[in-house]
Amino acid sequence: MRESVIFQEIDSAAEERGLRKGEINMVLKLLNHRLGFLEPNLQAQIETLSLSEVEELGKALLDFSDVADLVAWLQAIAD
Repeated sequence: MRESVIFQEIDSAAEERGLRKGEINMVLKLLNHRLGFLEPNLQAQIETLSLSEVEELGKALLDFSDVADLVAWLQAIAD
């Protein structure tokens, strides 16, 4: 029974990492399409976001008109 619980925890963590990675990739594609080329430092910042932060960024980017909006959003969540 204990092995089953441990396996479930590992499987759940791996699933969340995969979901996070997929969402980050999608958000980066959307940002590149909407704002143009993103500097590597901005991409790196986005790649450190939690799953919930990436989901929030996915919603917020719909209102972005330029890279300054993205920078402001990243600064706001860092504070």
